[in-house]
Amino acid sequence: MKNSQFALVLFLIISLGSSCNKEDQPKPTTTPPESLDLNAKWNIPDSTNVYDSMEFSASGHYIVVAHQKNNKSQPTAKGYTYYYGTYTILEDDIVALSDLGQIKNLHLEGDYFNFDFYPTDESTTSISIQAIRADEMVSTPKTSLFCRTWDLFQIDGETTQNTGFDISVLFSAAGTYYVHYHNPSNPNKLGDMAGWKWSDASEKFILYSWDNPPVWDTSTKAEIISLTDSYLRIDQTWAGSILKTYEFRPTTGPLQTTKVSFFQNIPRNHKDGLFFE
Repeated sequence: MKNSQFALVLFLIISLGSSCNKEDQPKPTTTPPESLDLNAKWNIPDSTNVYDSMEFSASGHYIVVAHQKNNKSQPTAKGYTYYYGTYTILEDDIVALSDLGQIKNLHLEGDYFNFDFYPTDESTTSISIQAIRADEMVSTPKTSLFCRTWDLFQIDGETTQNTGFDISVLFSAAGTYYVHYHNPSNPNKLGDMAGWKWSDASEKFILYSWDNPPVWDTSTKAEIISLTDSYLRIDQTWAGSILKTYEFRPTTGPLQTTKVSFFQNIPRNHKDGLFFE
C-alpha cells in the first residue's frame, strides 16, 4: 500500500514538473504578414549578383531590375531586364512575387534587407541577396498621395480603354516610375521605366528623365493639376503650353506580370514623352 502511494506521489511530482517546464519555455512567434513593411526600393550593391534592385509598392506591385546575362549566365553591364507584377506576403514571412519567385529566410532591419530568393524557373536553387534601402524623397502629404499605381483613363478628354494608350503607371518615392502598356503596339514593348522628382519645394511640377542614371532637364516637365486619393490629372507642358492632359484613377485590379529587356547602348527615344514616345 505504501509503495503504491509513493509511486502515485512520485508520478504527480514528475508530471507537474514537466508541465511547468513546458509553460516556462518561450513559445515560437511569427511576424504577422501585415507587419512586414517592404514598401521601398532595395538596391543590391553586389555587382556579381544577377539582380540590381527590387522595389515594392504599398499597392502590392513589384519592380525587379536584373542585369542581362552573357552566355555563361554571368551578369553583364550591357543592359537590364525589368520584371513587373504583384507580390503577396504569405505566412512564415514568405514573399511571393507573381511569376518570378519567392523570398524566404528574410531578415529586415532598418535600411538592410537580407534574404534568399528562389526564382520560379530554378525552384531548387536559391540566390542569397543583401540589399540596402535606397534614398527616398522627403515624405510629404502630396508625395504620399502621388506615389502609388494609377490607371490612365483619359487623354485630352478621350477614353484610353482598349486602345494603345491604355496604361498603368507606378510612381515611387525612390524617384522611379514604371509604365505598363496593356495593349502595346510592339509585343516586345510591354513596359518601361524612368525617373522623376519634384521640380521644387512647391510640388507643382515634376521633372522626368528616361536616361539611366537620370539627366534632369527643366524643359521636360509636367504639371500636377489635381491630386486626390481617387483622381490624378497631369498636364504635360512645353514652353508654357499644354501638350497633353492625362487623367488617372488608382489601380484597383491585378495587373499582368511583364518582363521587359533593354540595352544601354540602344536609344529609347522618350526625350519628349512623359509616358509615350
